[in-house]
Amino acid sequence: MSAGVNKPSEGMASPLFDVVIAGDMTRWGERSFRIAQEVRSHAASGRRVGLLHAAGLEPHSRIAPEIQTCVRRGLAVVVEASARQAVSLLVVHAPSEIDWSRKPLSGIGAEQAVLVVHQVADFSAPRISQRVKAGTVQWMPTNPWLRDAAPRTARISKEDWRPMLDDVPARHANHRAAGKPRIGWIVGIGYPEPPTTEVAEIVALDADLLSQLSLDRLALLDGLAYFPAEESADLLDTTVLAAAAMGVPVATAAWLKRHYKSAALYCAADEAVAKLTLKTSRKRPQGAPQHGTRPSSDARRRPVMFVASNGVGVGHVSRLLAIARRMDPRVPVLFATQAQAVPAIERLGYLAEYMPSASYVGGDFALWDSWFRHDLEALVDTYDPALVVYDGNNPSHGLMRAVAPRRDVGLAWIRRGLWGPLNSPFIDNSRWFDLIVEPGELEGQADEGITAKRRDESVLVPPIRLLDDKELLPRSEASRRLGLDPARPSVLIQLGAGYNRDVVTLVDRLITQLQQHAQLQICVAEWLNGTQPLNYWQGVSYLRGYPLSQYFRAFDFSISAAGYNTFHEIVNFDLPTIFIPNRHPSMDDQAGRSSHAQTLHAAFELDETDLSDLPDLVALLLDGKAREFIVQHSKALHQPNGAADAARLLTELHMAAQ
Repeated sequence: MSAGVNKPSEGMASPLFDVVIAGDMTRWGERSFRIAQEVRSHAASGRRVGLLHAAGLEPHSRIAPEIQTCVRRGLAVVVEASARQAVSLLVVHAPSEIDWSRKPLSGIGAEQAVLVVHQVADFSAPRISQRVKAGTVQWMPTNPWLRDAAPRTARISKEDWRPMLDDVPARHANHRAAGKPRIGWIVGIGYPEPPTTEVAEIVALDADLLSQLSLDRLALLDGLAYFPAEESADLLDTTVLAAAAMGVPVATAAWLKRHYKSAALYCAADEAVAKLTLKTSRKRPQGAPQHGTRPSSDARRRPVMFVASNGVGVGHVSRLLAIARRMDPRVPVLFATQAQAVPAIERLGYLAEYMPSASYVGGDFALWDSWFRHDLEALVDTYDPALVVYDGNNPSHGLMRAVAPRRDVGLAWIRRGLWGPLNSPFIDNSRWFDLIVEPGELEGQADEGITAKRRDESVLVPPIRLLDDKELLPRSEASRRLGLDPARPSVLIQLGAGYNRDVVTLVDRLITQLQQHAQLQICVAEWLNGTQPLNYWQGVSYLRGYPLSQYFRAFDFSISAAGYNTFHEIVNFDLPTIFIPNRHPSMDDQAGRSSHAQTLHAAFELDETDLSDLPDLVALLLDGKAREFIVQHSKALHQPNGAADAARLLTELHMAAQ
């Protein structure tokens, strides 16, 4: 095949671009990595870059996120196929994939054209001489094996078309301080199966998973193993070479040495783990992840998007609000919440978007997750956050696929510990977060949950609370707002929203016992997202609103569940309490939390199936000396509000991703 030479037509429009890159922009993964790197390299050199999608469009096909990012950040401009352009360089990726029936290149005249060969079929693209208008046209294979397969008549360049790594990403730190090396093992047809080993964590990277990650997210690995079938033509060059450039050791087959040269370690597949674990003694930089610098079309600050899962209460929202209130005030903040708490978020001054949770919608989780991905992608496109912060127990594939492919969006997880017996099927998605923050517990708290075994991947901060001590209402004011007499004893019952326990029956049993004390004022807290109202009892006050803890000083003691937020507010705000933990298997280990507090003499614990000790405990807590004993032990357990530390970590990550 002969590559013809056509000069640009006279009368062509004045050049708007120095380089136009044409190809299939809907190819996620390796192809989009390569094209995006070319855009970044040209833009960094001051060249004006145009992008032309020249392939067909299938139903539901979408432009790859790496390429979208280039356009969104002003590194490239979309070129319309019908526009007439005169350019210095036209780059056509994979000519065999171009939809020539649309005549996508008919308006472009170039001084030079490069036809980038990704597979042997590209050499067979028909009538190139008529379809590419350029002063010179050259075929440029991406590797030596494609060069060997070129027709004799093709005008082949002297050099292969290599990935452009001038502006290689730099997402190098993810706060993993210890633990086994995390090795990515590229899998697929013709690849060896990943090994089973005790010395490293092996992450199987198939084509689908690779396409759901931004290129720089590979730097969250400690090593990469790549063993394609011998003399494969379509290689993952950008993936391999960018990983190596980011400091991730790459082990690959010896036959690739002529191609990757000194960029990789060469060995048999069964030797890869040993080679990589020896090499991964490199230290990762400390501090927030660093992202490559990029030109910006404006000076605005991109926001932080807090994504709250829907639990059985509002704990996920509360932790995120606690952090948001302590972020750098110059950082814009918005919420995307699955909890029905939008009014409470908005009353605190934040924009909130609502997305119904899987439990609220019901039906098939995978179907809901697909919808969730679609809606979250739309929100990320609309608000353009520099950082997405998730609080919940299920970082689903929908969440990851909406955020992880975006190179310039950081991803953090506020991951509460003390998980119960039911573990998330998505726990392994933790490896793709830039930062995992674990809110702490009381000193000495035992934790048998799955996250305790993965603590090396997280940063521990003190317990996170929405309010600080100075924000609580004085007793007189809190009592006035609740219609209570501050001179009489009062008790607060706060047992949660009632999604997975019979709160009404339990509250009824408690009130029956508490009403034996005529002077005792009883107040029942109603959750923002409670399953039903709790206003069934006469002579009882009701606490509605958010946050509940601002009223704590109106009460002498409480009877409470032991969810994370409520528990740590009670201990830190010195409210003597009888904890009745929610032991449902889907919950965190509330029993372990409340039992530990009782061991430390900072609270009492009862099982809801046996309230026989309740009368004695109520009588005890009506005694001021007994309450003071508990308060003094609570004071010994006080810790700083970890929301400030979490906010600092997230602010650093946000600034790095701007």
